[in-house]
Amino acid sequence: MSDLPELDMLVDAFPNYPRSELASRLLCASSPEVLFNELLVEAANEPEHALAASSAKVFHPHVNRLKELFPTAQKDNLADALHRNNGCLDKTIEHMLENNPVHNLVSLCGLDDAEAAPYMARNKNDVLRALADVISHYKKRKKVRTSRIQAPNNPSVAYRDSYVLHEHSTELLQLKECIWAESALQELNYDFLLKSLVFFQGNVSRVLDVSRVYIEAGCQSVTFDHRLGFQVKEVPKPSTSASTLLRSKSPSLISPRPLGPKLGAASSRTSPPIREKSPLAFGVGVKTSLVNTSRSKPSIHLAQPNLPKPAPAKPAPHIKPNGLDLHGCTVVESVNIVKEAVSAWWKEEKDARMVEGHIDRYGARAEFVDPLRIITGRGIHSAGGASKIRVSVIRLLSQEGYLIDEYVGSVAVYGRKPRKH
Repeated sequence: MSDLPELDMLVDAFPNYPRSELASRLLCASSPEVLFNELLVEAANEPEHALAASSAKVFHPHVNRLKELFPTAQKDNLADALHRNNGCLDKTIEHMLENNPVHNLVSLCGLDDAEAAPYMARNKNDVLRALADVISHYKKRKKVRTSRIQAPNNPSVAYRDSYVLHEHSTELLQLKECIWAESALQELNYDFLLKSLVFFQGNVSRVLDVSRVYIEAGCQSVTFDHRLGFQVKEVPKPSTSASTLLRSKSPSLISPRPLGPKLGAASSRTSPPIREKSPLAFGVGVKTSLVNTSRSKPSIHLAQPNLPKPAPAKPAPHIKPNGLDLHGCTVVESVNIVKEAVSAWWKEEKDARMVEGHIDRYGARAEFVDPLRIITGRGIHSAGGASKIRVSVIRLLSQEGYLIDEYVGSVAVYGRKPRKH
């Protein structure tokens, strides 16, 4: 068979087939042309068979869960990562997040994975350089109409920056006061801080958080890199008129928020922060302002008729610094207490947003108050081993549109969905 030119031709054309198999099939075929056509059809169908075999492969349910969290990853790679972590889903997720630079950038800047990936590739997976690149070059724009009358077939649509920084805006004055109060902030490029304020839509708190990342990492020099689009700008000198103007615009904003003891002695522990998240300071059914007012009034004692003493009221749940403890309450009482508590908690958040201005830039997550923790109990001693209070509270919060995190024996409320009008 070695002297058959047809066999040599088939071996060269189909190297995936063994020579012995091609020789036996050539002997049984009616002609070399017929066998050649059969082999062509088989070779064309091989990718389909391989794809069907891979799709039919059964993976562990944890792999499917990982695929939902990391849609760009291959299932085989996810299965290997799960195997390396001894089948523990939580450890696998934590390990993948720690080793995913794109996710780290997304968590810092808030962009989508698809938007953040080019910046990471351009900066060779250096998260801090990529973040500075995003702050310098990414533009958040919105559609605007260019005229009152829009032609149905040829609409005229333009785009403009969704946030424009003004020289005397409250956010800029607030940022300046933070810089003047924190020597660590003065080590960063002022142009970087200004562009960060524009990128984060005037959210000074986010600017301080990002600044802390660069300071604690010792990467202040990145904010001066002209290759990332930054110009070297000096921090303006403190101005008394600017501070006066800030307080006239927002009387409740006093001294700037300290960055914390990690940044050195510049962080003052005695000065109250601008955007400090205040713990919940209200009781069930009684507002703090009313309590203070009643205490300040002089007490007047009047003669009272001899009336039967009312039955002692059931004590209110224990008010913790940042939440409620519903132990000892009935289901109805718990629902009423929680409904009033979360309403007052969200009102405090909205009032703080009103003071800050630019309400539209804030999302559903609370920015100014700490999450409200509601202790519902685990229901070990309840019928069926489930807490009826917990079920009712979660149902109420879901119906009212509150964003919650569920824990063992408690629920944390951290925001509220905007209501549809």
